[in-house]
Amino acid sequence: MLTKSLEIASQIPSHGPRKAAIQLVAEFETALLAHHRDGRPVFGPERDLAQDYQASPKAVRQALRILESRFLGSVRRGVHGGLALRVPAIEESAELMAIYLSAIGAGRDEVRGAQDILMPEMAQRPTASLDFVGGILSALAQTFDRADNHLPAMGDTRALVIARRIVADLQARPVPPGGRARLGTLVELEETHSSGRPIILQAIRILEELEMIEMVPGRGGGIALRQPSPGAVVRALYPHFVLQNLNRETSRDIIWSINLATATYAAERRTPKQAYLLRATLDELQARDFDTADHSGQVLIWRMLGDVAGNRVLHMLARCIFYFQLQSDAVALERILEPLPDVLLDYTCQLARAVCEGDAMAARHAVTLCESVARS
Repeated sequence: MLTKSLEIASQIPSHGPRKAAIQLVAEFETALLAHHRDGRPVFGPERDLAQDYQASPKAVRQALRILESRFLGSVRRGVHGGLALRVPAIEESAELMAIYLSAIGAGRDEVRGAQDILMPEMAQRPTASLDFVGGILSALAQTFDRADNHLPAMGDTRALVIARRIVADLQARPVPPGGRARLGTLVELEETHSSGRPIILQAIRILEELEMIEMVPGRGGGIALRQPSPGAVVRALYPHFVLQNLNRETSRDIIWSINLATATYAAERRTPKQAYLLRATLDELQARDFDTADHSGQVLIWRMLGDVAGNRVLHMLARCIFYFQLQSDAVALERILEPLPDVLLDYTCQLARAVCEGDAMAARHAVTLCESVARS
């Protein structure tokens, strides 16, 4: 779990208040991964889960349906039912990424841009690392191509299709002054999407769990679009990466390649205002006592560089890999609670100054030095 200061610096917030079914999703996810490690093919049955987690059968069923919509298994009914576990395909991971990217207005062009920026950096890495990130970006591009051409997506459930349509409809609607786009009531959604209430409710739960919409109670209420949080998609993709056997070395290769690409583009494209804000942040950090276990300042610098570089696909992927590393690697979790070597902090400051000055070569050199220290 991230500390509060790291949550703020990385903009990966923790869950807020959640409904019973959505709360169960997080609890089931941890147990589901343990089931998979132990070679147990079914998570359940529902009756046992309701007893073990002291939850209602309805909440258990809803939670399992959400996990199914996230491609972690298939719901089976009956005495020996539950969730039949499976490993999500890379294409299915891309489906979840695409919902978030669509909600923040990023599309196919930014995916293509991410490929052009990152793949030359990845060419210097081992084949396994190159193939993993290349597969993700290629699948993302294909996902947006299918959506643009109104073709069905891989692994789609009906609820996931409707979830994407709800986001698209909300984005297309005019927003009243001082208000938010609203899509209407459940009855109106049933009519619009020619689906029954159970499917509509499942689609809504998927979007709620991804923190993209909220239900507005009372007369004149309905479904309202909210500013999507990267934390939700980052958490949703963590079990995908675990089940797909993403390992420590591959994740390091990917995130340091993203850092190299990000530093280069940030140095080349920063505006005077962005350089001013980065310098102000750097001055504030340098005034602190770095001999602490608070790494939020360094993470803030990297996050700001991602904002300056401007490719939201790479920014999302970097957050996903960062979260995966912290959640899956006990060594990384222990080390992030220790003071960093002064030299790594110095290199991070060098990087920020190089970006402010527009010196891409110096920025790349600073990233290389940071990577060398971090891997030692």
